[in-house]
Amino acid sequence: MLSRTALIRAVVRRNPEVDARRQALRAARARRSQVSALDDPEVAYGFAPMTIGSGSFGQTVQVSQRLPWPGKRASLGASAEAESEAARDDVRVTELDLALEASLSFDDYYLVHRSLEVNDYHQHLLRELKSAAEVQLSTGRASLQDPLQAEVELSRLVQQSATLHAERTSIAAVLNGLLHRAPTEALPPPDVSSSPDLEPPASEPELWRIALSSSPELRGLRARERAAESLAQYAEREYYPDFTLMASYNTMVMPDARLMLGIAAPIPLQRGRRGGMLEEAGARSAEARAQAAREVDRIRVRVSVARQQVLETIRVVKIIEQRVVPAAKAQVAAARVDFAPGRTSFLAVVEGEKNLRDVELSLHSAVAELGRRRARLDRALGRLPFVANSAEVR
Repeated sequence: MLSRTALIRAVVRRNPEVDARRQALRAARARRSQVSALDDPEVAYGFAPMTIGSGSFGQTVQVSQRLPWPGKRASLGASAEAESEAARDDVRVTELDLALEASLSFDDYYLVHRSLEVNDYHQHLLRELKSAAEVQLSTGRASLQDPLQAEVELSRLVQQSATLHAERTSIAAVLNGLLHRAPTEALPPPDVSSSPDLEPPASEPELWRIALSSSPELRGLRARERAAESLAQYAEREYYPDFTLMASYNTMVMPDARLMLGIAAPIPLQRGRRGGMLEEAGARSAEARAQAAREVDRIRVRVSVARQQVLETIRVVKIIEQRVVPAAKAQVAAARVDFAPGRTSFLAVVEGEKNLRDVELSLHSAVAELGRRRARLDRALGRLPFVANSAEVR
């Protein structure tokens, strides 16, 4: 049996899209050491060709090292670190989205299997009803149309069965794709023994608290805000010059002047470039801050809507399960009892069977919809659907 939890864990573990995000995270983490490192020192060498063979060969050697203004490398490193945190949250977003897709596909898989079970049961039931109608026809207490009507309904079920089998094949191909397998590989039937929980979710304020503390989208936006703030600090320090320390040795001057030590620094006159850099970094920071504030609103709305939909579907499932299904079964049983002595028509028996079939399908459809809505609520909360320790799935 294919369980939902096992499917979600396998998809998160095997899907190459997650690995692609992890490689992007790896690249982002490697960037910090690049932007915070010093430039390589430089060595320059020169000689005077006309002095070759003269006994006083003239040559110079110079070594220099560029040193940025204090704090620049730290600002760039902090920005790269924040970007790597955002990349880590992107990995989590991908895991959550794939888990939700897998859970929704599992509900489709569950529903088509349940529909096939209902179809098989009602084919068997209609064959029994057809046999009963033929017996009644042989005793003169039924119409010739009664077994024909049963055959028509039976043929429709056979047609629906073929459609459902084709749909199951398509859904299995989608699941295999999520599992990074060939679309035609065989899948076990879904585990239908564990239906979604009928317990209502927690209160809205409690769910908001969970969602706001767990949302990788919100964490990612706040990390990008920190990255932009660090870049703004770097842009402010761009108004201060970097320094280049130099040491040189020149054999073509008097011995006391051959060794030279020095320092070089640019004159930061191009204030337009630096001002533009500072303005861009400030705008990026404000943009991320505004997006984070907007994401808080989105999270609360998504959680509230998802919670309300879960509550609504729980009520629907309970009504169908506790009232509608027993009534439909009783209707079929009563019609079969009344048909034998001729107190009711065969049409009433067939209509009862069709009604029971529709009710059973509506129950399975509602259960599948409850699974979908609980999965969307978990996604809004920043959790893997139906996985107890979702943070440990790697």
